[in-house]
Order: sequence, then structure tokens, then C-alpha cells
Amino acid sequence: VYVNTSLALCRERRQHAKLDRAAPPERALPPVYIAQLLLAFTVTAYGWWAVWIKNREPGPVFLAIQAVVDLGLVTTLVHFTGGADSPLSALYVVVLAAYAVLLPLWAGIMVSLLASALYFVAGTLGGGGLGLPFWGQVVIFNTVFGIVAALGARLRQAGAEQDTLEMELRRVRLEADDILLNIRSGVLTVDGFGRLAFINPTAERLLGLDGRTQVGLPVLDQLKSKSSELWACLVAGIRSGRKVNRAEGIVFRGDGTSFPIGLMTTTFARDTSQHPSVTALFNDISESKHLQELHLRAERLEAVASLS
Repeated sequence: VYVNTSLALCRERRQHAKLDRAAPPERALPPVYIAQLLLAFTVTAYGWWAVWIKNREPGPVFLAIQAVVDLGLVTTLVHFTGGADSPLSALYVVVLAAYAVLLPLWAGIMVSLLASALYFVAGTLGGGGLGLPFWGQVVIFNTVFGIVAALGARLRQAGAEQDTLEMELRRVRLEADDILLNIRSGVLTVDGFGRLAFINPTAERLLGLDGRTQVGLPVLDQLKSKSSELWACLVAGIRSGRKVNRAEGIVFRGDGTSFPIGLMTTTFARDTSQHPSVTALFNDISESKHLQELHLRAERLEAVASLS
């Protein structure tokens, strides 16, 4: 955009010079202009190579160098296309608005002051006068920078807060996963359509299910054949949202043996689903049942001894 616009303006000036016999003869592009173009192309090519090829994160120093090169190129264009009256002076607004978002506030202020100084130099050397339009342009540059910089600061603050929340959420999820994977009780969650949403290793071992292959698939029929009490509690939670605080059931293994379990369920209603998800917590209570039987037997023996 910079190069095409400047070349078009140079051709237009040359055409006007040919029509005007009193105009001075045509001149080649000044060496400063050519050097500035080469510098801009070099820095742009390096920036593209560093960011897109090497996947480097552009830091404040890198962006500040880019800003200085862009301002130098705009100043060169403004100087050779009319100075303070150049229509390309509006490019300062584009550069300042872009770097007000990309750079930190202190670096953006330095870039804004540099842009004002370079525009003053371009207006002084390139002609056009330093009247009210010139100072109006300077006010517009800095006003746009101030507005965009304030919005950029708010966006960066919101982005930093979002990153903090994401890190905290990730930490909480890792802790929750660690607890659920290592808890001694079985944890099983089915969604409102009876599909397996989560199962921990303890539940896999107790129920004989393979969670890695069955997550996302309907499992209510398999649960009904393994434990009708667990199946009934899950179905009641899906259909009516009923929670079970304490219940007992029997789990049948593939080899025909069985063991008792104690279970409880809780429901979680989602806005996007007509039926709530149900989570069941259960564990093997064979030992506690055995201890309870021994205690009852001891009480019977004590009662018989007392009668004797």
C-alpha cells in the first residue's frame, strides 16, 4: 500500500510537471527514499520469517522496531508527497492505532511522541506550512492513539484475567481428576440419555466395564444385568431427578459370584438437556457386612449364654 500509493503520486506529479513548462526537470527517486523502502522490506521479511516460520512470540522490542520502521516509511512518503499537506499523513493514524493495541502503554506513548516528532520534521522539510491544519492532525493522531491505547489496555487486562482463570480451572480439573482416579469408591456418571460420561478405575474394576471403549455409549442395559439396584437408582435420577442418599445393592460378576455395595446418587441438570445427568458413588461393603454378621452372631451367642 505504501509503495503503490507513493509511486502513483510521483507519477501524477511528473505528469503535472510535463504540462507545466516552468516546472523543473524530472528527478529520480531520492536515495533516502530507496534506502527507507529497502529497510522496510528487510524488516518486514525478517518479521514474517521470525513469526510465521520460526513461530516466535513477538516481544515489545521486536514490535517497537517494527513501529519505528513503519513510522520512518510513512514519514518518507509524507515528506516527498507534500509535507504537512500530504494526503498520506493519515497513515500515521493507522500505524498508531495498530501499535497502541500491540505494544504496552509506555512503549505506545513513546511511539506516539515519535510519530508527532517525525510528522513535524516532515512538515518542516517537505513544505505545506505548520498552521492550524498541521496541529489539528497532530491532535487527531494523539487522540486516536489515546482511545485505542485505553481499549487495548482493557483488552490486555481482560486477556490476562482470562488466562489466569484458565490456569486455575486447569489446576482444579487436574486435582479433581487425580482425586476421582485414586478414590477407593467407584464413581460413574451417565448423561440424560443413558450414555456413559465418566467412570473411574475403581468403578471399572467393581463392575467389570472398560471405560476407555464404552465412554459415550449407552450402558444402562449392561448395568441392569450387573446390578439392578444401581440401574434403578440411575434411571430414577434421569427420569425424575430423584437423588438417593443411601442404598444397598448386589453386583453380579461374570463368573457368577456377587458382592454387596453401598451407593448414593446425585443429579446435575443441564440447560441443553431435557434429562439430568446422574452420578453414582458406590463401594464394596463385603467386609462391613461380614463384620456386621459376626457382631450379630456374637450378640446371639451372648444372649444364649445369658439364658443358659
